[in-house]
Amino acid sequence: MIKHIKVKNFKALKLAELELNNLNLFAGLNGMGKSSLLQVLLLLRQSYLQNLLQNNELGLNGSLLNIGLNRDAYAQYGEEKTIYFELETVEGQKAQWTFAAKAMDSLHEDEDVLTCVDSSSSEDFFNFSLFKEGFQYLSNR
Repeated sequence: MIKHIKVKNFKALKLAELELNNLNLFAGLNGMGKSSLLQVLLLLRQSYLQNLLQNNELGLNGSLLNIGLNRDAYAQYGEEKTIYFELETVEGQKAQWTFAAKAMDSLHEDEDVLTCVDSSSSEDFFNFSLFKEGFQYLSNR
């Protein structure tokens, strides 16, 4: 189970840092980042299943989620050209990733893969349930 999540510069989330429990309820107005927070987890899982995350990449489109292009992933009013995800489990496993376009120019904003420019993780982090076969996500689409 995830106990802590931090997100910077992703879609509606310029900065979000949350401590989570067994049951969490996200409520708020449209465009405030509720779905964006869940999309972080889906992007990480999707990229892992596509063998991208293991190769230091984040795939924005796939079977679980379609974000679009690199420019669609960055926070609308964010000042950075990187996206940061950090997760910690109740078991103490930790991981953090900083993603960016391959080059910081408009030419690469039309791609749908971000490159990991910095990361660290506990040795056994990918044994966490988010990346395993038994993971379940219910969607209304």
